[in-house]
Amino acid sequence: TSTMSEFLLNSELLDAKGKDFMQLVSNQRTYIDEMIMDGKVTSYAISIDRTKLWAVIVAQSESDAVNIIANFPIINFMQFEIHELLFHNSAQDLVSHISLN
Repeated sequence: TSTMSEFLLNSELLDAKGKDFMQLVSNQRTYIDEMIMDGKVTSYAISIDRTKLWAVIVAQSESDAVNIIANFPIINFMQFEIHELLFHNSAQDLVSHISLN
């Protein structure tokens, strides 16, 4: 089995304030929630002005990460690049390792 890698998704959102985009928001959130529950997305954020989207995606390869992104309901409103990460630390990682013994 291959080891999993983390990829940073950095995306411009195009016309994210338009009606067509807004109609997809609920489906996008549902998809992201499913990906988080499956461990395929570990973080997800959109800027307050709705022009940028960032996510950390866990996949075996860059092409697998792109396949996850390609299924985003809002994909037609995204212009993105992805970067394989050497590491990605978060406060959640530290908290989950604390023992209450």
